Parts: sequence; structure tokens; C-alpha cells
Amino acid sequence: MQSIRKDVVRNRAELLATAEAVMADHGVLVGLSVIARAAGVGQGTLYRHFPDRQTLLLALIDRTLKRLEVFASAQQGVNGLFLFLRFCANHAREHAALADYRRVVDEGHQDMKAARDRFVAIVEPLLHRAVEAGLCRPDLTINDIEAVLCMFNALSPDASWAEAPSLDRVLELVTGGLQRR
Repeated sequence: MQSIRKDVVRNRAELLATAEAVMADHGVLVGLSVIARAAGVGQGTLYRHFPDRQTLLLALIDRTLKRLEVFASAQQGVNGLFLFLRFCANHAREHAALADYRRVVDEGHQDMKAARDRFVAIVEPLLHRAVEAGLCRPDLTINDIEAVLCMFNALSPDASWAEAPSLDRVLELVTGGLQRR
């Protein structure tokens, strides 16, 4: 088995971090050459890692799912779903282009289907614990949670909701609707 050189791993990580930042500022359709330039690498380096925009966006989706997995795995209490939603709202505020990743990538792509399965595996335990504890409506589904996250992602980071007091209010409204009545 051939090991991957450290500089290759570092370049890939730097490209992903730069792509995330550049896309947050300029949208997901920004030129890939702009991302390469911002990362301080040549276009050839970018294309060796990510031959096209879809491959880059799938890698960014994977990066986001890893963050969600790490956070969710630390949430063992019955309140984990609500903490997860707060985490996702903050993530949406900081990474505005995330919602656009999914819009640009072909939903039928096998990696998108795998990403959806990963998302379900991340959220289902949190949802199940919250429903079982009576904190959430018994009819709450994974699709409902996904819709809430899409709403967070659709909000502009430049709007007043992104400020802490407004974010708290948005979360209060959303979680109030999810709670058992």
C-alpha cells in the first residue's frame, strides 16, 4: 500500500479550507482558478485533487458531514438534538455556501446518496432520543429535521438573524415547533 505524501494531504486540506472560504464570499460558482490562486497553488494542483467542481463540492460536503459526525457523537443526552440544531445554525451562519453545494451537485450522484445516508445516521439517534424522552413531537421525522436545516442554510449570513440575539430567537421559534405539545 502506497502512503500519501504529507504535502499532498496538506495541499488538499488547504484547498478545501480555501474553497470553503472563497465560496462563502463569492458563491459556489466562483471560478476554480480563483480558489487555486487564493490557496497559493497552481490550477494543476487543484485539478489533481478535484478534477471538476462537483468533485470539489462533494469533498466539501464530506468535510461538513465529518464535522456533524464529531459534534453529534459527543451528544449523548436527550437534549442532543437541540444542541445539534444550534450547532447547525451556527455552521450555516459561518459557511453560507453550504446550502448551495447541494443545489449544484447532481442529487442522483452515488456520493450524494451516500451523503444523505450518512446524514440520516448522524441525526436519527439524536431524534430518537429526543422523541423517546418526550422532548419532541412523536410525529417528528428525519425529513422534518432536514427541512429545518435547509431553512437555516437558506438564511443570509448578512441578515440580522446571524447576530447572536437573533439567532437565539430563530432557534427558539424552530425548536418550539419541534417540541411536544
